[in-house]
Amino acid sequence: MKGRVFGVAALLLGCAAFAGAAELTLSGASTGAFDGGSSSSLSGLTYFGSTFDATTESNFYALGGDPVAGANTDNLGAFSLDNTANNYGGHTFDLTVTFSAPTGIAGGGTAIFHADLLGHVSTNNAGGVNVAFTTLTNDQAFTFTNPAGSGSFTLHVNDVAIHPGQIASITGYGTGSFQPVPEPASLAVVGIGLVGLLARRRKKA
Repeated sequence: MKGRVFGVAALLLGCAAFAGAAELTLSGASTGAFDGGSSSSLSGLTYFGSTFDATTESNFYALGGDPVAGANTDNLGAFSLDNTANNYGGHTFDLTVTFSAPTGIAGGGTAIFHADLLGHVSTNNAGGVNVAFTTLTNDQAFTFTNPAGSGSFTLHVNDVAIHPGQIASITGYGTGSFQPVPEPASLAVVGIGLVGLLARRRKKA
């Protein structure tokens, strides 16, 4: 009886190690340009890039670090808008996000999020700009496989509204899951459990 209980317990313990999905860590960088070109400035509106690191909790993560007029961290970059009078309607912005982790992302791990600009700024510090990311590119999904395991994650980029004379972050969020490759110790536990159950059956026979 004790042998049977031990075998079942070992088998269940090993199977639990197989079944549990782990939280996922993501890292990367973002860059951006206006009107399909290479410039990060458009009149009085300037984009600043970012690097980020995020780990899911219950398969959810968010990127919403505070904005700075320079190198940003843990957001998707930031916009600064000065008080110069301009019409921003009809212009566009492309945000490029490149993931460096997890490794092994299908397609290389780079995604482009397209946005349309709307708004005016007047010389009396009135108005503002809205950066609206389009539906077709706003939610993107990724899959990956590497020696540590496999999984998938998503990224949604939020719209940005900015007042003249201010700085605003580009924020985003998503979900992610990671299924690690079983460790040798887990495989050994499963093997012990199976051996114990087989030995018990042979004794009965």
